[in-house]
Amino acid sequence: INSARFLYISSSSVFDGTRGNYVESDSISPNTLLGKLKASGENLVRGRSNNASVLRLSPLVGSAHPWRPSF
Repeated sequence: INSARFLYISSSSVFDGTRGNYVESDSISPNTLLGKLKASGENLVRGRSNNASVLRLSPLVGSAHPWRPSF
């Protein structure tokens, strides 16, 4: 199927979290294992597919990290 599009679900963990209000053009700088794995996945998908999109979701549901409170 030529019209199929690959959608990679990533995470806002690809950013280091020091600034906030990130935009798509900001460079990624993960400092957690999850962020590093997601960044690697994004790079792999972008390098191997011309018909792919990356969707970065914020952690809205789930338990908080012990040193970083959740919403």
